[in-house]
Amino acid sequence: MTDSEPSDAAAQVPPAAAQAPPAAPSHCPSLESFPKIIPSSELLQGSREVWIEHGSEMYRLRLTASGKLYLTK
Repeated sequence: MTDSEPSDAAAQVPPAAAQAPPAAPSHCPSLESFPKIIPSSELLQGSREVWIEHGSEMYRLRLTASGKLYLTK
């Protein structure tokens, strides 16, 4: 066998893209049960604060000088 010829074992294994992912065990939560993750950079969009309207209430989300988030009503 030469370097340019695939081995018999490699020729029998389908590519990873063609393989279906394994099914999650029944005791594992589905991905739909986890909360959605939104990066703070997406919320702030370059500013240091945003206002969030929740029902009839307004909340202020602010990026502090130390890089932490501060949420106030």
